[in-house]
Amino acid sequence: LCSRGNNFTVDGSDNNDEDIGVRRQGFTALVPQAIESVNQVRITTALATPQYGRSLGGQIDAVSRYGGRQFQGELYGFYTDRRLQARNPFDLTRQDAPESYTLRKCLPPAQFCAEGPPILLDRQPLVRENPVGGENPLTQGQFGAILSGPLTKRQTFFLASLERRLYHASRESNFSVPTVSQRGLFNSGDSGLTVNGVDSSRNDAYPTTISADSFFSLFPFPNNPRGPYGDNTFTRILPADASGTIGSLRLDQDLTLAGRAHRLAARYNLTDDQSTLPVTGEALFSSMRAEVRTQNFSLVVGGTISPTTSHELRLSYGRTHLDFAEVRGPYADFLLPSKLRPSGASIPFLLNARSIANNTTPGRPAQYATQSGDAEGDFADGDGTGPLGQMIVSGFSPLGVDVHNFPQRRANNTFQVAETVSHRFQRHQLVWGGDLRRVQLNSRLDRNFRPQVQFSGLANLQSLVNPGRSDPLLNRMLQGTDLVALGAPTSFQQTLAFQPDSTIGLRLWQSSLFVEDQIQLAPTFKVVLGLRYELNSVPREVDARIEKTFASRELRIFTDAEKQRYGSSGLATYLAGREGIFAPDRDNFAPHLAFAWAPFRQGKTVIRGGYGIYF
Repeated sequence: LCSRGNNFTVDGSDNNDEDIGVRRQGFTALVPQAIESVNQVRITTALATPQYGRSLGGQIDAVSRYGGRQFQGELYGFYTDRRLQARNPFDLTRQDAPESYTLRKCLPPAQFCAEGPPILLDRQPLVRENPVGGENPLTQGQFGAILSGPLTKRQTFFLASLERRLYHASRESNFSVPTVSQRGLFNSGDSGLTVNGVDSSRNDAYPTTISADSFFSLFPFPNNPRGPYGDNTFTRILPADASGTIGSLRLDQDLTLAGRAHRLAARYNLTDDQSTLPVTGEALFSSMRAEVRTQNFSLVVGGTISPTTSHELRLSYGRTHLDFAEVRGPYADFLLPSKLRPSGASIPFLLNARSIANNTTPGRPAQYATQSGDAEGDFADGDGTGPLGQMIVSGFSPLGVDVHNFPQRRANNTFQVAETVSHRFQRHQLVWGGDLRRVQLNSRLDRNFRPQVQFSGLANLQSLVNPGRSDPLLNRMLQGTDLVALGAPTSFQQTLAFQPDSTIGLRLWQSSLFVEDQIQLAPTFKVVLGLRYELNSVPREVDARIEKTFASRELRIFTDAEKQRYGSSGLATYLAGREGIFAPDRDNFAPHLAFAWAPFRQGKTVIRGGYGIYF
């Protein structure tokens, strides 16, 4: 069962991230408050009673500590250095790879490259530094403090906790990039291209087109032949630093309401998380920094109504804010800034590099030349590839941050009011109550607003068009690099919008009512009977941007065209006249029946069973 099926609470108050279905957390600050400030954790894995039956999976509730009548404090810390740890087996050292790598032309027939003549770049041997050195750093620190005690003489207590987590690390990452020979049509990148025509005359040509050079220039040359991809390996030492702050404050006040003893508990949690993700989607140039802040405020009033009846009222507010920022710097010096005229503003998450032309022809040394151009990477002249977010060539590592999921940011808010009442009489313990939550999901996901270009392998169709020709080149399978050499993508994707705006604000209600009766039929036999009712509203967009599409002019034109051509519209049948994201569901009744039996007096063996429905 995935994490979306779980329900996370702290002191009984909501702690769920409604957008992705986990608890509110960051990448480094993984808990809402320091473990040392938690009194206990209760986990129910199956057949949760109707009181806790909000989700099908686990019901995880953390109970925080509270202050006492005496001042108490704790200091703790944990620190480790790379000198205290074993080396990562995937972390190569200098003895595993040379300090620099000279790219050479492969010699037939075995395509042996180690002793071939060097490839020339701007008339100099093409040498690439290998960043593999000593053990990559990994320093971890975790420090915290807790202070508790009386705040006033009128039964007011507090407990405050603060924890800081620090990580200083680098990650040695390996990527697959084309070799020099693969940077040309039919692996002619280091030899030039010879095409034999019908008259068997010899025609020499450059192995790439002008546009192909722009695409190939986005790939760095390999620099680590002993890496996991052999001669295709490009190794980079990427930053993986992270920091997280976790803080909480709880106040407890003993008071009397309607002549009965009660306790008021107020708790505030805050986490602030900044984590550098060195690689996302196994792609080159995909480093980014995740910035997450979570907040949670809870107010709980509980006490007795009568000698046999007690209750607990919970009010809470929770928020998660997430954003991703581009990470560039000396570890991404291969790329240039991506700027557009006339504003001159740098556009994040775009690929741009200096163009390098392949000037190799048959019978001449393999040589490349850096093209003159705008060193700031201005796309205004339409040179090179133009603005490009991601390039995918089959058989090699993707280039660039995933265009379907980044950039993105979101802020989610949940407001909760819940009441639980418990009443004991004879052998029964009757529990009933309700839970009402207002959820706000605000997000922006610029899906495919940055162009994506793909080069996938395909059959050479020229052999079908000209079946009588004997040119062996016509019978070959076109690889992804062959299509790059031709400057012919198999697909190009981009969202077309005059005013790109992917902002969405969803609003919904989640409500539930429950009642259960825990019956102690015998000292060793207990039965639980219950019923829960769930009613969740259909999410609505604050500006009705989603709802308006169901009656849009474009939808009407499409369905009318389907009806005119086919007699009916499959899309209209699928939508079935609805005006919202989905149709409301108002019959979510969930009965519950369970038992627990201890057949032996020692009570060490318990047999449990039951039946329940969960939504």
